[in-house]
Amino acid sequence: VTLDILRRVASRWGGIEIEFAMGVTDIDDKIINRANELEIDFQELARREEIEFFADMEALGCLPPDRLLRVSEHVHDIVSYIQDIIDQ
Repeated sequence: VTLDILRRVASRWGGIEIEFAMGVTDIDDKIINRANELEIDFQELARREEIEFFADMEALGCLPPDRLLRVSEHVHDIVSYIQDIIDQ
């Protein structure tokens, strides 16, 4: 909610063009473990939770993000980045 307020103030009264990208952690131990308990794919569980989150944000009157960045869609990049650090 705080970021939504700052985003609106910056764009409306500050004249600053804002592109809001939101990062979503949709894969971690808790999600995988809960999905296993429910006997569903972790991505299905993550999407359900994501839909609920955005419904709650909409109910609060928050603008949706311009871009949504899901961890699961960048695992290869993250692993590569970590490998580069290890190699150094």
